[in-house]
Amino acid sequence: MSFPKNAVLIQFAKILNMNAGILMIYGLEYREKDTEAKEQIGKLINAIHHAKFDDSFVNSHA
Repeated sequence: MSFPKNAVLIQFAKILNMNAGILMIYGLEYREKDTEAKEQIGKLINAIHHAKFDDSFVNSHA
């Protein structure tokens, strides 16, 4: 089983009208081999999931 490459994730994000970075972080976690690093990435994903913010910062740098 494999996880899509970042270029594919970016296209998915465009189709879904969402932040590609979120999908890319999941890819990073999926690909990580080191157990401790994988756990830390998982904690980051969990923190992002529970954060209360909008995506407006993404378009401010375009």
